[in-house]
Amino acid sequence: MLKKIPYLVFLLILLSSCTKNIYLTTPKNPVKEADQAYKEEKWLKSKVLYQKLLATPNLDLQSKTLFLKRLAKSSLEVKDFPLAQDSLLQLFTLNPEEKKDWENQKILALSLKETQGIDEFKEYLLRLGLDSDLPFSLKREMGFFLLQELPEKDLADAYSILEEVYNSLTIEEKKTLEEDFYYYLANKDGKSLESLKAKIWNEEKFPQNIITFVYFFNLAQRESTDWSFYWSKLKVLLKKANFSSPLFQNLFAEKENSLGIPEQKIALILPLEGPYASFGWKILKGASLAQWKLLGEGQKVDLIIFNSLDSSWPEQVLQTSTKVIGGPLIPDNIARVLQNKLYEKKLFFTFSPSSEKEGKEIWRFFPSAEDQVRILIKQTHEQLGINNFAILYPEENYGQRMSKVFYQALNQQGGELRGLTSYPPDAPPKWGKKVAQLLKVEEKNQEEEKLETFPEPDFEAVFIPDNLSRVKAIASYFFFYNEPRLFFLGPSLWANPDELSDLEKIYLTLAFYPSPWWSANPSFEVSELKQLLKESVQGEPDFWVGLGFDFVRFFASLPIYPHLPADKVNELLSNKSRDFNWTIAPLTWNEEGKATEDLFLFSLYQGENKLADLNLLQNIRAKRIENRKVKKIEYYKKHNLPLPEEDTNSTLEEKSNENN
Repeated sequence: MLKKIPYLVFLLILLSSCTKNIYLTTPKNPVKEADQAYKEEKWLKSKVLYQKLLATPNLDLQSKTLFLKRLAKSSLEVKDFPLAQDSLLQLFTLNPEEKKDWENQKILALSLKETQGIDEFKEYLLRLGLDSDLPFSLKREMGFFLLQELPEKDLADAYSILEEVYNSLTIEEKKTLEEDFYYYLANKDGKSLESLKAKIWNEEKFPQNIITFVYFFNLAQRESTDWSFYWSKLKVLLKKANFSSPLFQNLFAEKENSLGIPEQKIALILPLEGPYASFGWKILKGASLAQWKLLGEGQKVDLIIFNSLDSSWPEQVLQTSTKVIGGPLIPDNIARVLQNKLYEKKLFFTFSPSSEKEGKEIWRFFPSAEDQVRILIKQTHEQLGINNFAILYPEENYGQRMSKVFYQALNQQGGELRGLTSYPPDAPPKWGKKVAQLLKVEEKNQEEEKLETFPEPDFEAVFIPDNLSRVKAIASYFFFYNEPRLFFLGPSLWANPDELSDLEKIYLTLAFYPSPWWSANPSFEVSELKQLLKESVQGEPDFWVGLGFDFVRFFASLPIYPHLPADKVNELLSNKSRDFNWTIAPLTWNEEGKATEDLFLFSLYQGENKLADLNLLQNIRAKRIENRKVKKIEYYKKHNLPLPEEDTNSTLEEKSNENN
């Protein structure tokens, strides 16, 4: 037996050497594994692990809260937006305090944006901003997030949302939000600020006031040579924007102390007697009010006036030290500027619809005939979908000139001219015949018992460049020939019309025209001009008063140097005019120094208290089209005439039968 023991030991050793090593491992901790995946941003793994953890029975509140938050974040990162949304809704039900965490709300908002669209995203953020149970810090973060997240085309909505949230805050919260927004925006580059500024429509309201301030204040930091313009912009903004925080006034005061208050000299050449004197005195009234306003704000503005009826005015202009000259207004005097080469010493901005050598030797500060027809054609095409026109013009210089301008603009804008007729302005008995020619129908008299005509012109809008008193009579002939469906387009001559009779309102319901002045303009600048006139007991403003007011304010804000070449003047005008706040319709200049005025559009039907609503006119026209078809069918049936093919519409025939 003893002999067998060594053998058994040997056998055991041999067997043990043939077996593999066996290691004992402890099972993984699922909480630590999920935590590691989350911290390493392995979002898909993190999402799966936290889903499993949430299935664990009897989880405590703290654990379940953490797991839901991390599941929501992981789901967002892997674009499982419904799960992210569902996780947060569970979290808010479980623990309502989590609603006050901005990171949670941001994830939910982004998930809603992807699952329900941009409108729901905006609505949700607005609800957050107005929720009185949520902290101010969350609303502040929401505001920054909104500006970052919304595409440029939706920035206007972002401004509206932020304004509504701002208005719901306490005064201290408003101050803090303004200051936070200032420092947030001040660090943005010029291109980003330009994009934000491009969508501003009311620089008096938060956050548009902050964006405007930062934009111009930053420019003032970089371009101190243009300080006079930025001083003017910031000074007016501080006056009208009603900032809650003193930060903005303090920043401006520091810059003003550093760069000083700008000074400017401006001269005007105006007719102060003779047939144009009323215009001259109105321009002077507006200019004097602007000077008074600027002096009250601390800016020194010297205003020098020359009477253009004084034949020595050219010599007087050359003797003054001022560089900027407003006027002349009368064409003969403008010709003297060019003939005597006065432009070599001064910068002339004429109050005339056209200027020779515009942008090279002389500049225009006045609406042109091209400005008038451009907006008529553009709005008729874009708002009404009409691209076919006719022209009915008086046989006199003004009518012929405006017709030519309209035709040229029509070609440039891709419109079609399908009718062209002139009429003798001083022969009203012939106007009916001319309208019949334009409509391509046979002329008839009131007493004649001819069959009714129902013209079908291949144009839908008629341009009539004549005064309104004639147009009232001419329009009646279109109705006489059963043509109530045409839009009548007119020049600025139609502005400030006398009250129309009931019949004239019917004839001219579809008539509209441009104007450089809107008396009911709600802008701060127009309100300020009205207040200045009221305080000085000088009546109500009009275009001419606004022209003088804007001229002085605009050039008082520009840095005009003694020997500025034309191309530099053009560059200055092009850059600064777009940022100026006008009382008249906004003027801009291109890089060649050619002026364009974006005129207001009014309808005779609605009056000048509000801008023309072309959609309303379109709806009225649609009813007229339908009514005329019914009338035509009834007439043809009554006289046993074959109905034209284009009018064989069963619905209209049924209406006709109902009427019968």
